[in-house]
Amino acid sequence: MGLKQTISPNYVLSQIDEAQIFSYYYGEFSLKHPVSSPFRRDRNPSCSFFIGNTGKIIFTDFGTGESLDCFAFVARLNNETYNKAIKRVACDFGLTLAGCDPKPIERKLIKKSELVAEEGKK
Repeated sequence: MGLKQTISPNYVLSQIDEAQIFSYYYGEFSLKHPVSSPFRRDRNPSCSFFIGNTGKIIFTDFGTGESLDCFAFVARLNNETYNKAIKRVACDFGLTLAGCDPKPIERKLIKKSELVAEEGKK
């Protein structure tokens, strides 16, 4: 019997940061700037990315009141469980090969440090 690999949020976030995850699944964004929701029709952007009290980036939808961390965002985007979203992120970023379909990362990824530096300039 082989060992089952457990992928945790802490493991994933020790390899990549939340900004990289959000930018891969959402696209380019800036902190505290209005963006449109990927979950509903949103003619007037009513969402934003923030660094929350815990120091993590949070996607907030002011139209629905939802606040999602990077894994909850991926779960909602793909209509899957939180744990499946963690596994999806690990697969998409090449952090695990177990049960993954190979798919190269093509988008330019924003790093959290870049966002923090940008926010500090304001």
